[in-house]
Amino acid sequence: MSRFCRAAEIGVQKAEYSTELLSKWNGKKLYLIDSWRHIASTSRDVSNIDHNGHLQNLAQAFMRVYPYGTKACLIRELSVEAADLFSDGFFDFVYIDAAHDYPSVQSDLEAWVPKVKKDGYVFGHDYLDLTYEQNGCADLEVKRAAEDYARMHGYSISVIEDPFPTFYFLR
Repeated sequence: MSRFCRAAEIGVQKAEYSTELLSKWNGKKLYLIDSWRHIASTSRDVSNIDHNGHLQNLAQAFMRVYPYGTKACLIRELSVEAADLFSDGFFDFVYIDAAHDYPSVQSDLEAWVPKVKKDGYVFGHDYLDLTYEQNGCADLEVKRAAEDYARMHGYSISVIEDPFPTFYFLR
């Protein structure tokens, strides 16, 4: 069995990345966590759609991961609240791709990093700092938030370059 048995993806939307991960990963269980609801916020984000849009995303996510049976577990909850469902050190890795504003990224890291085992990995998508005007999608403050968190807690960030870079660090 894979060294990485349990993982969480925080911020799932339609489960497009989830199905890619599930199809290639030889782990035991992937917890897919998303609020799947509109969140009142001052941050601009085109993914923060109305409730009907979120319901459609949830249905698409369910249909995409259904073939993976018990290997996929959908949890409809806010990120930080969902972290409380798991004991510290429970996960082999977490992949954070939820809200991208600075306070949300900081809160997600504070909540989820302790849930990762020692020598496990923390990943975060969209490792960028861009305004809504620059990218037309969202206010992105992931890079600054992740770097501040890593500096405060003594982690060294590495980056996987793709059209939307992903940061990671070893816990």
